[in-house]
Amino acid sequence: MAATSSATLIGSTTLASTETPHLKHDAGEPNYHPLTLDEKRGILTKDVSPYGREITVQEYLDHILPPLSKDIDLDKTMKVVEARLVSKSRFQVFEADPAHIPGNEDNVFVRLAKLVRSLVRAAAKPKGKRATLVFHHDGRTTPECTTRETTSRPDSYALLANTKLKTSDGTTFWANMGVVGEVKKAASAENRRDNEKKIVWSLSHCLCDDAARRGSFGFTIENTQMRLWFCSRACILVSEEFNFITQHRITTQFFLSLLYATPEQLGWDPTMKRRSEHELDIVVPMDDGKVRRFRTTEVLSVAAVDLTVGPGTRLFKVLEVGPRNQTFGQPYILKDSWIDHDRPRE
Repeated sequence: MAATSSATLIGSTTLASTETPHLKHDAGEPNYHPLTLDEKRGILTKDVSPYGREITVQEYLDHILPPLSKDIDLDKTMKVVEARLVSKSRFQVFEADPAHIPGNEDNVFVRLAKLVRSLVRAAAKPKGKRATLVFHHDGRTTPECTTRETTSRPDSYALLANTKLKTSDGTTFWANMGVVGEVKKAASAENRRDNEKKIVWSLSHCLCDDAARRGSFGFTIENTQMRLWFCSRACILVSEEFNFITQHRITTQFFLSLLYATPEQLGWDPTMKRRSEHELDIVVPMDDGKVRRFRTTEVLSVAAVDLTVGPGTRLFKVLEVGPRNQTFGQPYILKDSWIDHDRPRE
């Protein structure tokens, strides 16, 4: 990753090794799963602390955020935004700071969803170009899981607009979330820590629940102060804070870059295609340069996926897929694991 910083997110450990360090983790241990959600969040936040880094907002925009779609002109978009959505140097929908708007957090931050929809309409883009993600603010919905069950409810999320993982009743799935967010009306040290625990959990759960995820994006807001987050199996990064109501260009670039990014740019592995809630097609490159496609029939092990930073090893029972999309032959055991770049494969 091009941008690095010696500042830490939560912990104070400095990493000098070029490979994944072997540190003790409590997440995933036998006594971890019976714990309450809040206890799990605390343990997970402590586990990822040595891998957390704070970077500048500009570093995040330049090196972490997917590049804005070439079909969208940010300068032209900002002229529309400033003319239609801004008054007295702030987004009109937030005529006051969240801390000073009556109502609970859900009612106040519904305005954020309205703002994001307005930014999408204001985007200078070709007619008919559709966003990859649709933004929602709904802290009352408990999303469904495909692998690891949780009662967690992110405050905000952006869902894939086009997915095979859907139901007739409109069920929300973690595996469809391209962005997650946690918000608080008031800015305080306690609220900041609570948001950190919740966003780390949500970002990690995106990786944990969906085998096809290589990375996850998110944000936290305390009153007017927003931070931008990214999580992968190698690290967790967070930007310095900025005022999302008055720093219009940063807010606009962040949301439009993610909403119009490709699924691959958002962290989905292009070699894994979801067929249903519990079925994946996985393309495996062979040593001779050819590729073979396998279809999962059973999940055999997900014991390692709770460790946010690490190999995230999963074992599947699979069948090979032929050129006519039919399965054939004997079943195989497929191991999916993230390894250090200089480690030999098994």
